[in-house]
Amino acid sequence: MRFFLPHFRSPRSTTHLLSSPPPRLKHPHLPSSRLTSSTPPPLTPRAIVSSFLCTGPPSHPFFRISLFKRSASVPVYPHLWAACSGSIEPSDASPLAAALREIHEETGLQPPAIELLRAGASYELVDAALATRWTIWPFVWMLRGEGGPEKLQGMVRLGEEHSEVRFVRVEEVEGLETVEGLGRGLRGVLSEVEGEGKEGGGE
Repeated sequence: MRFFLPHFRSPRSTTHLLSSPPPRLKHPHLPSSRLTSSTPPPLTPRAIVSSFLCTGPPSHPFFRISLFKRSASVPVYPHLWAACSGSIEPSDASPLAAALREIHEETGLQPPAIELLRAGASYELVDAALATRWTIWPFVWMLRGEGGPEKLQGMVRLGEEHSEVRFVRVEEVEGLETVEGLGRGLRGVLSEVEGEGKEGGGE
């Protein structure tokens, strides 16, 4: 009795199929020129603190916040305006301790010349160009001293990381070339400060 297997190829054909590369599949929606086998580099996580020094509580008529212009010597975001910021080191006991250390290193200020108004909630920011995922801890500090913004600005001693410091109104920040996400962090932490002030005033 003979059995016929019409759907099986001969051994020669099978060998040809196994040795041949698989056909290239095309994406149904993208042109072949845009297809690539490379994948984006993994994001490096970095935790930093971002401190805004101010001339008083937000309700004060001469309320100003400090912005620092990053110098040409810094490897990340040179020539852009930023808060007093820096990485949280393994030796720092907390983000607050890191903020105090960075302020002292970059401005020479420390308590009682500065007073903490608010430690804001942390938030994340992705910079694809640097392949970095930033976790940012924002703080607002009030300078303790006599005089207006100009005199208080004179309390700040600049280090190598910054070429200039300005005390500006909140609405002036949008007109400056700043690091990514600065406005978001500032608005968030200031809204928390103002919220606490309203709650305190209602008691």
